[in-house]
Amino acid sequence: MKKDRFEKVNIQNLRERIRTALNNKYFNLWMGSYVFEGVSEEANDFIMRKLWFEGSVACFAEKFTKDLIFAPFAAQTYNIYDFPEKVQLINIRAVTFIPTTPQLVNKDVVLLYAQPNHKAIRMIVDDYIDRIVNVEMVINTNLSTHKIPFLYAVNPQDEAKAKDVVTRILNDEPVIFMDFNELQNVQALITNTPYIIDKLYQYKISLENELLTYLGIDNAPDEKKERLIVDEVNANNALINANRSVVLTQLEDFCDKVNEILVTEGIEEISVICKYESSASVHEENYTTEEGESENE
Repeated sequence: MKKDRFEKVNIQNLRERIRTALNNKYFNLWMGSYVFEGVSEEANDFIMRKLWFEGSVACFAEKFTKDLIFAPFAAQTYNIYDFPEKVQLINIRAVTFIPTTPQLVNKDVVLLYAQPNHKAIRMIVDDYIDRIVNVEMVINTNLSTHKIPFLYAVNPQDEAKAKDVVTRILNDEPVIFMDFNELQNVQALITNTPYIIDKLYQYKISLENELLTYLGIDNAPDEKKERLIVDEVNANNALINANRSVVLTQLEDFCDKVNEILVTEGIEEISVICKYESSASVHEENYTTEEGESENE
């Protein structure tokens, strides 16, 4: 019983290690995707983390230091279009300069949402990671079923001879002479499990590509580009750019509002840049088929 529990713990540990690795991978990709200029490196890190975990953050101007300060918030009242009118800033570090009274939106504070749906970036990412982890676990199971070794049934008197045969097999000898009775002892345990690792891997890649597309990061489609028609490549690139544009527009509009409402003399304006390049469209005259010839030739 103890052994069974130990094996289950190992499987669970493997699942958690895979999940942690994927979380770190996509979190790092998100953190490096956009950079706010005009704020400190620590403030930039804070903004991006809040957008990842919570999907929103508030900005206000500190009157004495002339700094733009960022903090999480909780909406208190809404207008008729379901947008917050008043918010309460959340003082997570118990500092003295964060207001304790309700703040008017677009007057005292400016709100930033990562997406138009006001949801956290990781909300979609977590769903994809769950699916990718499941595929990785199936791959691990399929690999395990193909680790079943050859079995050699022997009695104690023939053990030395059996070891010699196995050694010669492992040394890649092309021809091995054996007694007919010895040959009958050599068996391979067949599980009849189909080899599907290649298909599972391609499915995993397709899920990761979908997730990268959601994050607005250029990625290769399931098949090599030379095997896809131009319209398919351009459609994928257009979707990548559209996802990037959705987030970038939110961030740019936020910067414009901050500069208009909160920036006064002594406070530096802010802006945002996307660190990842847009996906370029593929043109017919530059497209190469699988045979290596131009589509126009």
